[in-house]
Amino acid sequence: MKIVFIYVIISAITINVFAQNMIDSQSYGMNEVSDCTPVVLKMIQDAKENNISVIKIAAGTYHFYPDKAYEKFCFISNHDDGLRRTPFPIIGFDGLKIEAENAKFIFHGLIVPFIIEESENIELSGFSIDWELPLASEALVVARDEEQKTFDIKITEKQPYEIRNGELIFLKEGYEHNLDRSIYWDPETDAVAYNTSNYGPANTRSNPSIVRFSDALNYPYDIDPILPVNNYRGRSISVYAEELEPGIVRISFSGNNVPPKKGLVLVAKGLNGYNRWAPAIRIKETDDITLTDVSIFSAGGMGVIAESSSNITLDGVDVKKSPGTNRMLSTSADATHFVNCRGTVIIRNSEFSNQLDDATNVHGIYLQVKDVLASDKIGVRVGHYQQLGFDFGKAGDQIAFVNPDNSYDSVFTATLKSIDKRNKRYFIIEFEENLDLDQELYYVIENLSAYPDLEISGCKIVNNRARGVLLSTPGKILVENNYFSTMMSAILVPTELGLWHESGSPKDLVIRNNTFGDCCYGGGKAPVISMHTDAGKGSYPFQNIVIENNTFNTFDASVIGANNVKGLNFQNNTIKRSGNYEPLFPNNPILSIENSKDIILKGNKYESNFDNTIKMDDFSKENAVVDEKF
Repeated sequence: MKIVFIYVIISAITINVFAQNMIDSQSYGMNEVSDCTPVVLKMIQDAKENNISVIKIAAGTYHFYPDKAYEKFCFISNHDDGLRRTPFPIIGFDGLKIEAENAKFIFHGLIVPFIIEESENIELSGFSIDWELPLASEALVVARDEEQKTFDIKITEKQPYEIRNGELIFLKEGYEHNLDRSIYWDPETDAVAYNTSNYGPANTRSNPSIVRFSDALNYPYDIDPILPVNNYRGRSISVYAEELEPGIVRISFSGNNVPPKKGLVLVAKGLNGYNRWAPAIRIKETDDITLTDVSIFSAGGMGVIAESSSNITLDGVDVKKSPGTNRMLSTSADATHFVNCRGTVIIRNSEFSNQLDDATNVHGIYLQVKDVLASDKIGVRVGHYQQLGFDFGKAGDQIAFVNPDNSYDSVFTATLKSIDKRNKRYFIIEFEENLDLDQELYYVIENLSAYPDLEISGCKIVNNRARGVLLSTPGKILVENNYFSTMMSAILVPTELGLWHESGSPKDLVIRNNTFGDCCYGGGKAPVISMHTDAGKGSYPFQNIVIENNTFNTFDASVIGANNVKGLNFQNNTIKRSGNYEPLFPNNPILSIENSKDIILKGNKYESNFDNTIKMDDFSKENAVVDEKF
């Protein structure tokens, strides 16, 4: 009788909650269990089955484990693909809000906190994402010997490790990684260490290994050299570990780099191809999604990765290191990333800091044309192994054919009719029209219909490895009222087919009212804002670029590097010298412009006292409007 009575009460509560079109975490006892994964799965299941549009999660700290999570196979762009588990499978929803009240979500092991697919009208707010034991690792440098090329690191008791056949292995919950992809942070600045590229080791595989009879691998198709099975052939371990005492490990390495300075923090995430398993929020084929007041303190991959989706807003989404800890690192890859998205992407009032890659990257994907199968049908290949299974487009999309041997301009366009994914790397694409292909030329294709307009405003982008923002969409782009201080360029406008095969180039870009602090302090000659392409003279992938009313207060000389731009307006900017670091390349020009036309340089103030202000080739000078001295 007592059991029946309790069941009646729970049923009554559930019916009452459903009647309000809302689910409350407290009614499900979410705050009373050690593993919240089954509870959240039940809440999401009930919401879907009963058309509930709001899930409320009370304040509290909640732990999630993968053992009882929902599992599905995921191709996640710019990540390692495979079976992934999640406690929040938001799949096939039309209208769902998850509203939390400063809830802390703590994850364990290989788990993707949110997988959002094939949905629309999704809102997430009011929570943070962290890992109990982050999937990347950190250790303090406590001694160095430059002559012997060794340094000692201190590993805390909260980070299990093993020395296996002379190699240091960091042990995680259901996961492990070695010292590969190492870099150094400076606790005094909270940023990547000055001239960090001078320190070793960055990689653990550089010594030659014995490879015999490789000619027998006579494979008739293209070999992907960066696929891990190919990338690590011929290279054996070159970094060795020796335990001096529990928690103190001596690292020795070879090469031209020097050991890191005492007091720096080594950060490592392991070998490429095995280190991007667990982004925090994965979004795919979802329209109209808003993230508000969400903090991501850790992830074994990117913070937010969105692909083939539209109308995405991030407002008050912070990717930063976990407060109250001694960690240097937030996410082990980009803070945010958008691939083949449409409509608008808006990023406002957010902080992206201390991550191991860019703050954001917005682009499409080039596919390589490999076969002409009919007058209206081609076979194409995905170029990078972390874009396999990619959703390139849908019927009605306008597809551009590009011959990158000549330029990145479209040779002609056609209308996509259908895609047959024969496997994760090879697709057959049919078009509405007959194709005008010169079979003597090499082509790639890009989807002109899958680029968004982009706004980045009111954001703080600091202390991370790599760049600030990568801008490749030809939609309208506004970058306004932000603060940048990044290890490499603050803003990179690229075109490339050499590695990631990321497509797109800006045709309407405004960068204004931003402040640029110290940038490019990690080493290398990149400028603060870089517009770079390997296209030949006479090709202009970058067009209508306005850079105005910005303040550059950085330590080194180079501020702007641009080639193959048509319409560059650099006006009313102020360039100062911070004095925070010694310049690495003081003889570089402040502005460097090549193979460009319609250049305007007016009203800028140069207060940095570097000798070389402007370098411009004769072609770019022909119709330039400049009120400054060369």
